[in-house]
Amino acid sequence: MALQPVLSGLPSNTSPHDDSVSDIENWPDKPLLMQSALAEEPARVDRVNSSLPLPINNDVFEGWAIFWAAGLASTPEHMFNGHKRKTSLVVQGKFKQALPFNAVLSGQRFSGPLQHLPASWLTSTILKLVHHINPAMVVGTVSSPSLLAPLVSMAQCINVSQPGTEPSLNASPVEDMRLLGSQFQSPSGKDLVITWHDSY
Repeated sequence: MALQPVLSGLPSNTSPHDDSVSDIENWPDKPLLMQSALAEEPARVDRVNSSLPLPINNDVFEGWAIFWAAGLASTPEHMFNGHKRKTSLVVQGKFKQALPFNAVLSGQRFSGPLQHLPASWLTSTILKLVHHINPAMVVGTVSSPSLLAPLVSMAQCINVSQPGTEPSLNASPVEDMRLLGSQFQSPSGKDLVITWHDSY
């Protein structure tokens, strides 16, 4: 089962066909535009680098998300200092049902079939490289393309906290998975395991 959290944005009357969206000069975070992808409602423009989190609520998860991007006028200086990354997506919330790690997926699902693909031998080589980098990666078909992998193997940082003790979404994430069991801590119970999910 693929968990597909969808960022439901701030209320807006903007549709993807409005001049305000087609004209880059009207984008609130130009040259970047982020829109929600819910099929059952009109697309809405969401703010990037906003301290106001976007709500997530579906059948299996409820929480919040903040998307940060480097190089914009609104980019907080502390968010990317000392890091090579250009974007950061921070998600916080609670699962409504128990799910195994390999049932919670992250990645890209494209809206249409792939076109103008390279030679089949090159495509096969690329897919083999993808699987070498992440053996758990699930690749879709040409007609329904996607690249999905367990979220636990994609996340650079995971923090498991008791309700009411969660870190701020606006702060740099701190790894802490000790609540999941003794395998995520040292015998002293103090040190954090920060590399376990990288090798999932």
